[in-house]
Amino acid sequence: IKYMVGRAGQEYHLGRIELRLYRPPNYFIEGSNSDVNNSSIVARLTYGKFHLLLPGDMEREAIAQLLRERKDISADVLKVAHHGSYTGTTVKLLRAVKPKEAIISVGKHNLYGHPHRQALRWLQAAGCRIWRTDINGDIELRSDGSTYKIWSSK
Repeated sequence: IKYMVGRAGQEYHLGRIELRLYRPPNYFIEGSNSDVNNSSIVARLTYGKFHLLLPGDMEREAIAQLLRERKDISADVLKVAHHGSYTGTTVKLLRAVKPKEAIISVGKHNLYGHPHRQALRWLQAAGCRIWRTDINGDIELRSDGSTYKIWSSK
């Protein structure tokens, strides 16, 4: 299978849709709490005035590096990192993203206890409407570039 390695700075365009990669850097992160998670792809999708942040499984070290870069990561919708783990969300990240909605992809009764209670508290304090696949089932998001709508199968 032909593949491409995603790296920070790459951009992809499909009509009016732009996907900009913010992470990983041009090197594999080593010595962090979780090198694999902190080296995951972080992307921001832009479609007209609509923005969606897709932070992969990044954890605190990658979040701190991303925030130091001072890039525009604001988004209407945040796909919450690392299934809502304690290490995948920070207050500083939520202040930078300013999401109105948060989507957490997580299995019911998973072994890790995701999403973490504190991550949920931070999302609620940030004013996010929270969507969870373990509670809401399949989650669908549609945008026309000006507005967006989210609904679930349950």
